[in-house]
Amino acid sequence: MIPEDFAGMVHAGNRRTDEEYTLLNDMGVSWVLATFYWGSIEPQQGAWNFSNYDSFVERAKQDGKKIIAVLAYDTPWMYADEDKKKPNPHIRSKDIPQYLNFVEATILRYQDTVDAWSVWNEPNVARFWKGSKQEFIELTKATIQKIREIAPDSTILAGALSGLPTIPFVSESYVGYIKALFESGAMEQASGFAFHPYSTNPQGTAALYDKMVKLVTPYGFQDKIWITEVGYPTHGFYPSKVSEEKQPAYVIQTLSTLAAKGARVICWYEMFDKYNREDKRTADSEHYFGLLYPNYEPKPGAAAYGLVSRYIAGMTYQPQSLSRDGVPSSLVAYYFEGENNLATLILWKTSGKQTLQLSLPGTGHVLHDAVTGDKRPLEPQTTLLIGTMPSLITWTRNGESPSISN
Repeated sequence: MIPEDFAGMVHAGNRRTDEEYTLLNDMGVSWVLATFYWGSIEPQQGAWNFSNYDSFVERAKQDGKKIIAVLAYDTPWMYADEDKKKPNPHIRSKDIPQYLNFVEATILRYQDTVDAWSVWNEPNVARFWKGSKQEFIELTKATIQKIREIAPDSTILAGALSGLPTIPFVSESYVGYIKALFESGAMEQASGFAFHPYSTNPQGTAALYDKMVKLVTPYGFQDKIWITEVGYPTHGFYPSKVSEEKQPAYVIQTLSTLAAKGARVICWYEMFDKYNREDKRTADSEHYFGLLYPNYEPKPGAAAYGLVSRYIAGMTYQPQSLSRDGVPSSLVAYYFEGENNLATLILWKTSGKQTLQLSLPGTGHVLHDAVTGDKRPLEPQTTLLIGTMPSLITWTRNGESPSISN
């Protein structure tokens, strides 16, 4: 079954405004992910400042959001004066006790309000980890042990590995990290494995997820994969860039595919772009992963995210219950069933267009527009032109199985 709370958002809730949380609620977001920076929490050794995170957590809980807190990174006072201004994000073995002090203080403060803890972020990307793989394994194991000592029932995620080796700054494939984490025993007390299956399109993202499942199945983690980042920029130089016109298709295809494949949580990267539509833009793709502009104007993918989060949450993927008669494999169909005989069918073509005959026994059929979220009624027996932009249909079943055919 797709978890009721599968839908998450990265860098969301930071504004603490009613407008932001109204949008989060409208989009069906259950989880918000934020980095809890050591350098912000302990800017000077022994001097703690939790005020920013106190207000973030308080507002998130006020609106019923679950929180994934990423415990990272280093802090300047770790280094000698001459090294403080150099980007050097990692924790040396000798500094692990100091890092664990930060972990302990943070866990003690938020153990009743933060719902999941993630150890670090993308250690196979040089901008986030400049240490060795072995140093990261050592840090992960020590951090998980510390959290378990303080809050034994906590949900703890490890890994947070980036899946795409072709993006800038990736220093090593995630595969070696996965094997090292499990074979070292660092994952023995972990609750789940965090993964970022960034790719150039939803098909590539799905392939990365399948590979991850294969890699972690020998260790019993095949059903414990949390997607704590996934997304595609709409501008800039990254090879994963997608046009705003195609963004809704990528959102629906990615979310529905990963959910059907069994991802526990899927956090979209991210809530906001860095520039508004009319602003002068840079070439840095990191600024354009958002589903909204900074002024709260939605990009085309925002409505698509809300459709999937609302209409497959809590449902069960039932491919065997959908009859396909003469329909080619290039026609992708995800069929979900839920309580009270609710049904959701998501259809798209991997290329081109195709007219389908739909037989959807039941009542209250609605076709939801992937770009606007608008609704229009459908007949139980109908013809629909299906293209690369997904069609999402909901209705109430009468007990008979639906079918699609040429």
